[in-house]
Amino acid sequence: MKKTLLKLSAAAIAFTFVLGGFNAATTPKASATVLALILYEMQAAEKVADSLPKDLKKDDWTVDLGKFKDKYGNTPLTKNAGEFKYGKWSVEKDTAGHIGWNGNPKKWKLKKDGKRKASLDKDGVVLGE
Repeated sequence: MKKTLLKLSAAAIAFTFVLGGFNAATTPKASATVLALILYEMQAAEKVADSLPKDLKKDDWTVDLGKFKDKYGNTPLTKNAGEFKYGKWSVEKDTAGHIGWNGNPKKWKLKKDGKRKASLDKDGVVLGE
C-alpha cells in the first residue's frame, strides 16, 4: 500500500505541474496548496478503499465492476446507466460530474443497503466517499 501511495504522490506532483504548467511565475504557495488538497483527497479515498471488503475489490484501490449485474445480466462495464447489484452492495450512476483526486470524473456511486459508501470512476477506482 505504501508503494502505491508513493507512486500516486509522484503522479499527483506531476499532475499539478502539467495542469498548472511550470514556469517562474508559478507561486510555490499555490502549488503547495493544490498538492496538499490532492494528498488530502487521496488519503480520504485510501481510507474509504480500506474499509471496503476484499471480495468487492480487484486491488487496493479498485472495485471490480464486473461483479455487479442488473436484472438483464449487464455490468457497469458494458452499460452506462441503471442500477447494478452484488449481494447487499449496489452501483448507481453518479450524474453530478465532480472530479476525483486522480482527475477523472466520478461516474458511479457504490452503496450498501441504500447508503452511499464510495464514489468510483469509470474503471472502478475509489475516488472518495
